[in-house]
Amino acid sequence: MAKKKVKVLRTKRFNVVHLIFFIFFIYMVVMVGRYIAKEDIKACEVTEGSLTQNHNYTGLILRTEKVINSDMEGYVQCYVNDGDRVSADGVIYAIDRTGDELTSPGGGTQSSITDEQYRSLRKYLNHFSTGYRGQNFTDVYAFKDQLTTTLYGIRQQEAGEQEGESGLSVKKAPVSGVVYFTMDGFESLSADRITRESLGNIILSNSRVMTGDQIKKDSPICKIISDESWSVIIPITETDAAYYADKTKATVLLTDINAKTSADIKVYEDSNGGKLAMVTLNDYMSSYSADRMVSFQLVKPVITGLKVPRTSVVSSELYTIPVEYACKPENTNDVQFFRIPAGKTEYEEIAPDISYVDSKYYYVECSEFQPGDRILKKDGTGKINGQEYEIGSKKTLKGVYNVNKGFAVFEVVEILDENDTYCIVQPGTVYGLAVYDHIVLNASTVDEDDLLY
Repeated sequence: MAKKKVKVLRTKRFNVVHLIFFIFFIYMVVMVGRYIAKEDIKACEVTEGSLTQNHNYTGLILRTEKVINSDMEGYVQCYVNDGDRVSADGVIYAIDRTGDELTSPGGGTQSSITDEQYRSLRKYLNHFSTGYRGQNFTDVYAFKDQLTTTLYGIRQQEAGEQEGESGLSVKKAPVSGVVYFTMDGFESLSADRITRESLGNIILSNSRVMTGDQIKKDSPICKIISDESWSVIIPITETDAAYYADKTKATVLLTDINAKTSADIKVYEDSNGGKLAMVTLNDYMSSYSADRMVSFQLVKPVITGLKVPRTSVVSSELYTIPVEYACKPENTNDVQFFRIPAGKTEYEEIAPDISYVDSKYYYVECSEFQPGDRILKKDGTGKINGQEYEIGSKKTLKGVYNVNKGFAVFEVVEILDENDTYCIVQPGTVYGLAVYDHIVLNASTVDEDDLLY
């Protein structure tokens, strides 16, 4: 009897070595890919320096401006030019109820011009004639308006005498000041209605009342700037806000006229929490009385310190630990803490890198602890007294990544001044930067504890 052949199927045994090799291969592929994709980390050396560039600001001008509204309907006759200064009770304009005086000035009577007025007009005409250029033809219209206003100004006295006999109603200035028949709608704006956002969205649109315009009752005709003091609201930078927070005076350089003057300054927050400053000047009001916006510089003393690129500065969250929970062993600069890791009962001694310290807290990187870790407190004899502090409270501070040790360590910096390229930071701070330290040039390319070399 023939024997049956039995086919034996062999099972492959699980090879642990192959699995380990496969996992290691995947890990290497991932790490090489991350290395290729990651931006190169470049370091730079900290040096001493200063910034001489003053901050340029463009702000909104606020003044004491009294708007004069018409008390009747009629046609306007302007007796002064924009920018002219008038005394209280000085004639500034008249309203012609019927328009007859406008078309036939003086009701058919002949106005007399004194020799002095004639010489003034002649000088005015000669000045325009010698300065006129064909490419500026629009100046003719402005000159016409000014000349018309000047002629009406000559007739102010006559108009006052005729007021009762004609359709003219002469209006006098209630206060002394500078008159403008050009208005922009910001005359009644108060500082508390201005926000940082609204300063960036201002659109100026001027309206002007001219001789011959028909005016309705209660319509604005002109404004009078009655005070030499004027204020400018600016969106101040964080650095300047910190610098001027406890100051009341500032030096201002008016770049348009190259004039430097002292001014009052007040830093405050708008209704949305944005930082603003009110700069109040008592000089050069007439130079900007026709303007609503002005550009200037806040001139500060030259500040020296450690000069670092702005790209090196980054904000980071740090754990806070009360200073009384720290222990400083003799003959060392290290700061130690007695930590009970979360979920455990035994404590251990650790000496983390300190990013910053003030009168209340040590600030350490979040990678040094875990939420729920507890820090034990020792008494004056060096014994643990049972008091505990649980890790969890954080604070966001600005700093740089120090790479002196070959890996990134976050260090807090106090910025004294800055421009678009560099920051000047306070030297000599505990656990802070020093000259010749090496820091990451672009902080966005590195994470805490990244190995660099």
